[in-house]
Amino acid sequence: FLSGSEGLPIWGDRLKLLQDTFSDAFKKASPDFQSEYGYDVDPPNEANLSLASNQVGQRFDCLSFTFEMPFKDTIADPNPVAGWS
Repeated sequence: FLSGSEGLPIWGDRLKLLQDTFSDAFKKASPDFQSEYGYDVDPPNEANLSLASNQVGQRFDCLSFTFEMPFKDTIADPNPVAGWS
């Protein structure tokens, strides 16, 4: 899942479109990627700027996020051999 930068002061339609486009494309490319489960979204203007992804997005007015990689065992595709890794 993605932990986006929705709480940044610069967040708006352009960055939302970029993030949604990336997320949609990655869902098509990887069966393990999902956006249903993840971290809570920061309220507007309450992003923690000590996180690198938020600082980069705010400073350079660009798409930035933390990309959390799935484990081998996912909710959508459980792996009884490897299990939660």
